[in-house]
Amino acid sequence: MMSIASLIVLIVAIHSVHSAHLLVSTHPMGLSHVKLTFDVAEDMQKTGRHIVTEVRWPVMKVIADYPARKGFRSLLLNKTYEHASKLDFLPAMIDDSGWKKDDGMVDMLKIIKGIWRLINLPCEEALEDEKVARNLTSEGYNLGILDPFGGLCGTVMMRSGKIPFVVLSPPVEPFTFGLVAGFPVPFSYVMSVVVAKPDHEMNFIDRMANILGHSFFHIFLWLQIYLPSKQFADKSDAAELFKGLGNTMVFTNSHRFLEWPIPTSLARIDIGRRDTLGEDNIPKDILDFIKDKHSLGTIIFSMSTFTSSGKMPEEVMLMFAAAFAKFPEYRFIWRINDLPSQLKAKNIHPVKWIPQTELLNHKKTVLLITHGGQNSVLEAVNAGVPMIGIPMTGDQHPNIERVRTRNLGLRLTKSELTEENITKK
Repeated sequence: MMSIASLIVLIVAIHSVHSAHLLVSTHPMGLSHVKLTFDVAEDMQKTGRHIVTEVRWPVMKVIADYPARKGFRSLLLNKTYEHASKLDFLPAMIDDSGWKKDDGMVDMLKIIKGIWRLINLPCEEALEDEKVARNLTSEGYNLGILDPFGGLCGTVMMRSGKIPFVVLSPPVEPFTFGLVAGFPVPFSYVMSVVVAKPDHEMNFIDRMANILGHSFFHIFLWLQIYLPSKQFADKSDAAELFKGLGNTMVFTNSHRFLEWPIPTSLARIDIGRRDTLGEDNIPKDILDFIKDKHSLGTIIFSMSTFTSSGKMPEEVMLMFAAAFAKFPEYRFIWRINDLPSQLKAKNIHPVKWIPQTELLNHKKTVLLITHGGQNSVLEAVNAGVPMIGIPMTGDQHPNIERVRTRNLGLRLTKSELTEENITKK
């Protein structure tokens, strides 16, 4: 493992040379994770004319089908996807937008229980597939970028190819940062993903649950190391390949002012501020809709999380459509695959995809209704657009709690969803 200082020198050196070769390890299930990783790699590619190879071990079809950026080379680990495609529970467990799932710990436990076998498969290909192993050692990669939530096997790939690497973390999970970047995380008051409350609002029970939440992540991350290491224990370099991440530089998709006070270190660098594009990137049908001279403003409604399907139960669609109809003076851009014809209205424009960053920065946008994904929250913060957050699962709960406590928006839980409550918010 390289020291932090050595990594900083290496990154600076890479930007100063004409061309370097970057290896990017993406997340198997989180499309927002993949998009962020690609964004950062693409920025580096454009800045220094670097070569980028993305290595992908998809668990979901939406990840397998997601296109690589222009100029990227791709290394697809097929065994993982082939195995995952045979698991009947995955589409219902992951591709669903989250409306019918349990919240927090229960939801995460269900997912983890179903994918333990998948954790080992990328390690198998990296260490046993001659083509993959040869690629890792012969391409002359100068730097690796990996997602800490994508399983340990991304780390194993980097180490087996002797590639120095940094960590790029899309969600904000303080314990993971502490483990990766080497700073302390007091379990009693640093908010976990499981207990989405700031320190000053926690009671004794909350703090106990918070400790259990951090402990859960500790066990989860440890098992990502332990299970593959047992399978490959006979390898002479197993101890080096499967050791913990240790003191590694970590880039976080975050703004410091959104966080509550927590210990940190110079090894953590926030990169939450992204450049925005102009109006030219907004499709004409959307632009014509929001430029209506009778409109007082545009409200964006996007709940997509693990996939781009935007699935939603019909009874929930009915609640939102009825609430939106009460505000005819506003225009609603609703990201959804298929909105029943009886729910369509003059002030609702359903679309399968939206250029969210560009729309948030449009002068007529006044509100974002969101599931609370980290990218969506940061895009709204950067654009100065208030939010109504309806968290579905995982880190979306603490994300929206940060929005609430910073007076950047309101929180609405799934259990509170009624036409009346939506209208009041």
